[in-house]
Amino acid sequence: MKKQNESFDKFALTKRSYFTIVGGIVLIIIGLLIMPGEASVDRSVFDKDMMFGSKLTLSVILIILGFIINLIAIFAQKKEI
Repeated sequence: MKKQNESFDKFALTKRSYFTIVGGIVLIIIGLLIMPGEASVDRSVFDKDMMFGSKLTLSVILIILGFIINLIAIFAQKKEI
């Protein structure tokens, strides 16, 4: 049993940190997918309804939150048992 713990201690991050990083990346991707507006039928005319503030605000908040979660997951210390 001790050999498994020794091999696991060689990793820089814990299993929980890797799952947290994946969650942060998912938040960033969701924010990037929300950000663009709907496609316009006529590209020569700009439609103001295409870009409304709450959609842009939510997407930026999700992206920043994803980066903060990733930083916390990377810099979190391993708990010593």
